[in-house]
Amino acid sequence: MKRDMELIRQILLSVEEHDDVKVDCDDEKLAYHLLLLAEQQFLRGVAVQECLNGPPVVQRTMSYVRLSSKGHDFLDAIRDDSVWKKTREKMATVGGSVTMEVVLAIATKFVLDRLGLTSD
Repeated sequence: MKRDMELIRQILLSVEEHDDVKVDCDDEKLAYHLLLLAEQQFLRGVAVQECLNGPPVVQRTMSYVRLSSKGHDFLDAIRDDSVWKKTREKMATVGGSVTMEVVLAIATKFVLDRLGLTSD
């Protein structure tokens, strides 16, 4: 399964707003992306178990799901719709598949540009 950065953004926005994951997505794809976010330590309160003979299974370990500080930082960089649009466009120039660190670096550059904190 391919990583879907748009879904990752939707999940993070949902968790921030609702302390829960409320996105329109099939269970297998959602579980996979929650596993990725847990591995990156962006979320707390979700346990995802990888199954050898099937898709990952999501289990709640707390009464709510929350963003970690790292998750907040990532979301803050990609929250703004215009920054996110520019970030996606830049990612597309290399085929659209980049690491989470690169996504963060691209979005951070656009935020810094908007604040007038970079020199061209």
